[in-house]
Amino acid sequence: MGLEEIIAQVNKEADSKAKEILEQAQADALKIIDNAKEEASQFLKEQKGVTDKDAERFVLRETSKAETEAKSVYRAAVGETLDYSFLLLSTELKAFTLTDDYTNLLKKLVGIAVSYLGSGCVINARKEDIKRIGSQPSATIKELKEKTAGGIKCVSEDGKKSVDFTLESIVEMLRDKISAAVLEYSDSGV
Repeated sequence: MGLEEIIAQVNKEADSKAKEILEQAQADALKIIDNAKEEASQFLKEQKGVTDKDAERFVLRETSKAETEAKSVYRAAVGETLDYSFLLLSTELKAFTLTDDYTNLLKKLVGIAVSYLGSGCVINARKEDIKRIGSQPSATIKELKEKTAGGIKCVSEDGKKSVDFTLESIVEMLRDKISAAVLEYSDSGV
């Protein structure tokens, strides 16, 4: 199973959970706003001598506070959904590292690293991945000391440049981009 298929499968599994979490968050957010409006309205009914302008400012202030709280609830739900999705993805990575697609990905990552870091760079990979990478005349292959699901870490011959192409760093980069996009989108919707 290729990385694209794994991501598609994770998306499918996480979709129903995400829909449930986000629907509940949206319902909670709307309830917060409605409750704030009701409380503001009730408070104003109890007050004597409040001008319409004062009442309008009070309702706007309370509604604004409620909308901020509602966005916070929604953002937390979005975060929970993303956490769940990326947890599923992380568990699928182990199976991915056993495929030919992973071997092809490793070789492409090595090519990118050598191109960026130059000849003589050091490619650090998991022990089980060193055979998959094969010999590289323009780079030195070494065993990666730290634990990782897969991928490579590389450094230039002079040690001035490095790249982290571990699966965890790739997933984290995706997570950051997706999180930013989702939160930007959600800010316009709640």
